[in-house]
Amino acid sequence: MRKINVGGEPHRFPQAKGLGAAPPPIAPLPPPSPLPAASFARPHAAPPEWAPPRPARHFSFGHPGFAPEWGRVTRGFDATPERREWQAEQILRRLGHWPPPEGEVYVIQIDQDSPPPPPPAPTHGLPAAGLRAQAEARRRAIEALNAYLTAFTGQTVAFRAERRDGRLALTELNPNGPLRSASHPGQLDPAGQASCNGRICGMAWLRSGIYPYKTGLSGVFNPVQDSLMDVARDMNFDGAVDRRESALSARAHGFAIQIHAGFPGSPRSVGCQTLPPPDFAALQKIVADTGAPTFSYVLVRRPNESFGAQDW
Repeated sequence: MRKINVGGEPHRFPQAKGLGAAPPPIAPLPPPSPLPAASFARPHAAPPEWAPPRPARHFSFGHPGFAPEWGRVTRGFDATPERREWQAEQILRRLGHWPPPEGEVYVIQIDQDSPPPPPPAPTHGLPAAGLRAQAEARRRAIEALNAYLTAFTGQTVAFRAERRDGRLALTELNPNGPLRSASHPGQLDPAGQASCNGRICGMAWLRSGIYPYKTGLSGVFNPVQDSLMDVARDMNFDGAVDRRESALSARAHGFAIQIHAGFPGSPRSVGCQTLPPPDFAALQKIVADTGAPTFSYVLVRRPNESFGAQDW
């Protein structure tokens, strides 16, 4: 499996000590506080002890059949620009980001949930048949996660908020429909590429939300500010984030979570958002044609097509 890294997490902070090693036990974090709607809600100079607020999980906006809760949808993008514009509005409504600022550019990715984490390694004391069954279940789960991590499982569409018929609406900017993309790392084995927030170490998975990005840089899009990049960490490097890891990394943020090109057939990242090279080139042109100095990157997730919802 490829282990090439471009940009992204590892360059700014300590690496994990030993591949696959779990950090010392840490007490569960306190419940998060609500996030005001329609804002990024993170200060520009956060003190080290500051804990990022969490958004309220339910709003009274957004179509419940498509965007039933914060950061989640029930399916990918629909077949026509008009339907995708409607979907984008429902996503922003559910995130509490409606009405949008006129002229704002949104790059929205709908990605699939990962497969579930693999079961633990077989334990001693079981009959031989039981050990074989556990080992086979673990092997199949790891294969499914590897297949997921090495695939572009998402779709990305760009929109601009414009006034039409006296109201703000979203206009799709993609000339040829959704672009292929992925929000997850592109590898299971970090090969020493893990990163840390204090004692919380692991592969970074960007959480659902709205994140400001800068335009105008050749080759990549960079976040406006690292402390705004809300991540969960895969602390045991099994290729997925479970609820315990999500809770333990509730105060974590990413470093240099870029949007950039991946390999032609698979992501190329340890935390960045990636697209196949032709798709990324198309996204660069779309964003450049807007003339905007920044854009809002929106990530939401939907159930995995083979394994269902794995919300964390």
